[in-house]
Amino acid sequence: MRRAVLVLTLALGVVWIPSPARAGEPQVATSTTSTSSLPSSEGGIIPKPNGGVAPTDSGDRGGAAQIALFFIMLGAVSLIGFLAYRSSVKARRTNP
Repeated sequence: MRRAVLVLTLALGVVWIPSPARAGEPQVATSTTSTSSLPSSEGGIIPKPNGGVAPTDSGDRGGAAQIALFFIMLGAVSLIGFLAYRSSVKARRTNP
């Protein structure tokens, strides 16, 4: 259990470490929406494949923070499932 808490703490620490480029800079709200990213009238409402923008920040869609969060959640659900399984095995052993 201590290992799981340690691993989770380290994983969360890695995700929330500020990048060196933004550590001292003030946060400025800018609009990232442009008319070029909107679907064209000829293409319909479904965007074309490879028509998006690559993530530039770890918090962007598909960035490192989202991927890390996915694996942390996957690990947490797996840990819960394993602990439930282990508890049921112990209960079956004690109650014949």
